[in-house]
Amino acid sequence: MKNDRLPLRPRARMRWPRRVAVALLLFVFLAEAALRLIFPYTFDFFKFTEPDAWRWERFRPGAEGTLPLELPRGVLGKGRIHRYHVHINARGLRNDEEFADAPAAGSLRIICLGDSVTFGWGLESAYTYPNLLRERLRALLPGREVEVINAGFPGYASRQGLIWMDQELAGLQPAILIVQYGFNDSLPDWHRIIGPIRFATDREVMAGSPGHWEPVDRGGVNYVSSQIYKLLLTRISLAVYAAAKAKLGQALAGGEAGREAGGVRRVPLADFKENLLGLRDICRKNSIEMILIEPWGAPEAYRKAVRETGRENDILVFSQSEAINRALSGRGPAVAPERLKPLTEQVRARLGDDFLAGHPMYYILVDMMHPGEIGNEIFAEGLARAIVAVPRPAGRGP
Repeated sequence: MKNDRLPLRPRARMRWPRRVAVALLLFVFLAEAALRLIFPYTFDFFKFTEPDAWRWERFRPGAEGTLPLELPRGVLGKGRIHRYHVHINARGLRNDEEFADAPAAGSLRIICLGDSVTFGWGLESAYTYPNLLRERLRALLPGREVEVINAGFPGYASRQGLIWMDQELAGLQPAILIVQYGFNDSLPDWHRIIGPIRFATDREVMAGSPGHWEPVDRGGVNYVSSQIYKLLLTRISLAVYAAAKAKLGQALAGGEAGREAGGVRRVPLADFKENLLGLRDICRKNSIEMILIEPWGAPEAYRKAVRETGRENDILVFSQSEAINRALSGRGPAVAPERLKPLTEQVRARLGDDFLAGHPMYYILVDMMHPGEIGNEIFAEGLARAIVAVPRPAGRGP
């Protein structure tokens, strides 16, 4: 029996790939549009940034506005958004004041270098830990002018901090540098808030060494992938992929240093330690005292690396992790009532008494990753006392 169906003409055969491609693009467009309707505030952060030749992205000097904090479920209605004010000064720092090139004679200048915890994610500027640290040090050092510079950038890891310190921040001549990294370093190698989708470490994306940094490649595939990475659909897909891989215990390539169940880290442990030592060398070269923060929320391996680096190099290590965990367990140091009241009022205004009655941890945390007003106050109180207690040569530090 003959087959009466005629073979497809070449043009007809070519229509199928086109139709599939059009359908796929239409699906991506509609899915992304739907996600942006659900999460319309996702891209607000990028309004504050601009390209940087070495760190990929930096704060845009003079940027000002609000950023969203999604409150936990059950707070005055499902998915309520709280917005907080952010001001970026002329140096691209989250400080309300401007800073001279050099500190005034007799003053104490401190730089707090870190990620979104240092930046103060979800908080008004007054309640970031650098600002609270400044107030505690002024109280402990009456008559001494204290400047604390907030060099926190959400999404930065230790590699970007090293570049920033080498190229710009050391020139501000601080007496003390406080370094808080570890959480973003431990994330999967593709997980960057800013930058291209690349299964590569930060060392590979931002190559070079102090004094000899190579400009990042922002063109071609890197540019296209960085734009694709801003799509919510992309981020959700990558997160699902990473979670599935970690659950199955698979790795991109087994056996190499720095590879764990979840795959390659943005900054493998060996690179993390090297970045910390790079910051140490810059501090020694410029007669800057260095303090390391053992970060709350980072994996134990990275917290251990911070402790070991401090012990092996005679660097003070202050445990933010211990301070926050003790506060969450109710064993933290008491905060003076006159300081606790305005902090508590801020939390109550944001979350409400009914929610806080069932979720007291949110007195300490602003979300599941970042300390809140009271958490930062407890951290700043302990850190300030540790700074003042360190014996130093005359003329250096507090």
